[in-house]
Amino acid sequence: LLYVTSKSNSSSSTNNTTSTSSNGGQNAALDFSNLLSGATTNNSASASSSSGGGGGGLDFSSLLTSSSSQSNGINNNNNISNSNGGVQVVEWPGMNLDDAMARNKNPDAFVRVLFKYENIMKELNYHSPVLAGKLKACNGNVQEAAKVYREFLVKGSISS
Repeated sequence: LLYVTSKSNSSSSTNNTTSTSSNGGQNAALDFSNLLSGATTNNSASASSSSGGGGGGLDFSSLLTSSSSQSNGINNNNNISNSNGGVQVVEWPGMNLDDAMARNKNPDAFVRVLFKYENIMKELNYHSPVLAGKLKACNGNVQEAAKVYREFLVKGSISS
């Protein structure tokens, strides 16, 4: 087990530093008060000044702005089409059933992808032959197939 303890360090300008040690059963409390209050160590002062925080507290604003730019990049890599009656369809060549279901939560969008890519229908037929048979019986009618898919999901969630 690893415990965090405070240890006196004479070569540093700070009074308390944390180090990990294996103390064979000693209980040591973790003290994070210096992270939230205005700590006077060189490391926390440089961290707060570089991240833009002025009060000594933690500043996560840079993480929020970088995550929004990353999510936009992810969405731009996918082929998203919105010309199918207002339904947003996410699709790409070689897409599998898991990706199709995860990326297309709307049943209208999912059945459009299902009818477009034969490999996804084959994979659905392997995992759920009853649902695949009902969807194939719709003969490409997206509205009817979406209704069948919704009913199948609701019935499956009730019986579980």
